[in-house]
Amino acid sequence: MTLTLTSFTAVTLLVLTASGYAIATIGMKIASNGMSAIALSIIAGGLLLAVVMEIVLLRIGNMSLVYLGIVVAETALVLTYAHSVGHGLNVAQMIGGGLVLAGVVVLGAHA
Repeated sequence: MTLTLTSFTAVTLLVLTASGYAIATIGMKIASNGMSAIALSIIAGGLLLAVVMEIVLLRIGNMSLVYLGIVVAETALVLTYAHSVGHGLNVAQMIGGGLVLAGVVVLGAHA
């Protein structure tokens, strides 16, 4: 079965995949303060969303571009969450993030 999706739908699936991973990350942060059924539910729900959306994306898209998009979107979501709960970035982390983004640009240009 071949799927054909519009660019809008593909971007929506990409954002949903990244959101699932970001939600799971938030659940892991909650679990780091003490394991609970709520934390496990958030982790499981986030991973389920991510897996289902990623499977659809991989059926229609170039694997390297799909993963680059997920990494960029998830990183932005997790950093936004971290900032909202009071976690800042130091200079070394900002430089590391810049290098990751530069790598994404280089790989994206050749994919």
